[in-house]
Amino acid sequence: MKRRAKIVVTWTSVTIGALLAFLIVAERNHCPLKDYLPQDAEVVSCAYHGFIDFSTMIEAKGPPEIKEGFTDAILASRPELRFIATGNAAWYDGTTVIEKSNGPAPFNLYQERPDQILAIGYQDGFLTVIYDSW
Repeated sequence: MKRRAKIVVTWTSVTIGALLAFLIVAERNHCPLKDYLPQDAEVVSCAYHGFIDFSTMIEAKGPPEIKEGFTDAILASRPELRFIATGNAAWYDGTTVIEKSNGPAPFNLYQERPDQILAIGYQDGFLTVIYDSW
């Protein structure tokens, strides 16, 4: 009986460890913004940080039209998003920095709730999209 209990405990521990490793890898590979990219966009980097309060960023290479393609796709799927301003945005290891601008700026900023923001910008052949929710 003791031998059987040891086998069950060992098997359970290994299974739980494997499941946790799978969840950690899955979270690191999670890239929800990728689904909205046009076909001619090549993903350069994608990062996701957090769980309930989260921040995600995707950077893709392609022609200027990928910005309009991405914007059209995400606005079609989430019509409650509304344009709020232009500005500048940056993403550093899960920390989002966004500054609104009174004039022309590389990013268009959108919101559907006061506790989240979506920044879409295109510069030097790269589309950068940052979504922050807190």
